Amino acid sequence: MSNRAFSVFVKLTMVSVFVAAMAGGCSSVSGGKTSTGGATSTTGGSTSTSGGTTSLGGTSVATGGSTSASGGTTATGGATSSTGGSTRVSGGTTTTGGATNADGGLFTSNCGGNPWPTADPTAAGPYKVTADKNVGPVAGAANDPVYGDTKVQFNVYRPTTLGSCHPIILWGNGHTDNPEPNPPKCLASNYCGDYLTILDQLASHGFVIIASLSTITSQPDPATGLLPQLVGMNWIVQQNEDSTSPYYHHLDVSRIGATGHSEGAFATSTIGSDPHISAIATMAGATSTPKLHEPALFLCGGQDTAVPCSTIQTAFDAVTTTPVMLEENPSASHGSWIGSPKDPYQVAVTAWMRVHLMDDTANRSMFYGANCKLCQNTQLKVQRKNMDQ
Repeated sequence: MSNRAFSVFVKLTMVSVFVAAMAGGCSSVSGGKTSTGGATSTTGGSTSTSGGTTSLGGTSVATGGSTSASGGTTATGGATSSTGGSTRVSGGTTTTGGATNADGGLFTSNCGGNPWPTADPTAAGPYKVTADKNVGPVAGAANDPVYGDTKVQFNVYRPTTLGSCHPIILWGNGHTDNPEPNPPKCLASNYCGDYLTILDQLASHGFVIIASLSTITSQPDPATGLLPQLVGMNWIVQQNEDSTSPYYHHLDVSRIGATGHSEGAFATSTIGSDPHISAIATMAGATSTPKLHEPALFLCGGQDTAVPCSTIQTAFDAVTTTPVMLEENPSASHGSWIGSPKDPYQVAVTAWMRVHLMDDTANRSMFYGANCKLCQNTQLKVQRKNMDQ
C-alpha cells in the first residue's frame, strides 16, 4: 500500500471513530472554555474532487460556550502577497471606523448604517485580494496535529486597498487543515491548505477575514481560554484603533460574522454565543445545542458520511428564537464544495454574509420571505424558522 493510500485509509478510518463518538454526546466546561466529552476524534474527512481540488476537513466535536475577552497581544504587519481578482471598485459606507470594548460590552463603531452596493454572490466581488500572513497573536491548543507544540498565528484575507467600514469574518479550519498551504508543515500533498477559494471569494466582496492557522480550532487556547476565532476577533478589533496598523479605522467592528468547515463549523456554532457576532454560517458541522442570538445558516451534504445531515438537523431543531436556515445539498459530500466558487455552499455563505453584515437587501430574498429563492430550488432541501418576513 502506498503512503498516500495509507494516509487516506487512516483518515477514513478515523471518520468512523468520530461518528461513533458523536453518538455518546458531548459536555461543556464552564467558565467559557470548550472541551469535548472524551478523546477528540481525528478524522480526515471524505475525499472527493471538485474543480480539481482534493477536499479535506475532518471533524471534532466542540461543545459549550466561549466568552470573549478584551486585551491580548498586539501585532501588526506581516508579509503581503497579492492574488488575482478584479480591480477594486470603490463603494460601501464612507464613514471611518473606530471601536471600544467596554469591559466585555459590545464593540461600538463610528460606521453608519448605510448598506453596501449589492453584488452577485455567484461571482467574485469587485475587490482585488491581499493576504497578510502569519500576523497577530499566537493561538491554539498544544499538541496540534500538524504543528505540534509550535504556536501559530493568523492569516488575514482582505481587499488590497482598504476603504472604510469593512465587516469582519472569523474563519475556522477543518481538522488538520489550514486556510492555504503553509510550508513546511502544512502542504497540499498532505491535504492541508484547502480553503483559499472561499476566503478569496469573501475578501473580494469587501470582507476582512481573520483565519487562525490552528488545525484544531474547536480547542481553546490555554493562555486565554478562548477558541482561536475569538482570539483573532479581539486582536483585529484592537488593530482598528492602532494608528500603526494597516487595518486602522478600516473596519466595522460592529459587523462581525463567523464561518468554518467541519471542526471549524463546530467551533463556529460554539462561538455563536458571543454577543459581538452578528451572523454565522456553518459548513458540515454544528454543535447539537448551539446557544445563538444571531441569524444562523447551517449547510450539510446528503452524501456526507463524516458529519451526516442528521447531526446538523439536531442543531437546527434546537434553535427556536432566531432566524435559522438548514440547507441540504443532497449531492454534496463532506468536502466536495471545496474549490468551486459557484458551489451552493460558497454561494450561500457569500450571500448570507452580504445580507447580514452589509445590509445587501437585493440578496435578502435568497433566504427570507414566503417565496425565498433557495426555497424554490428543487436541487436543495431547505428548512427555515423565523424567516418568513
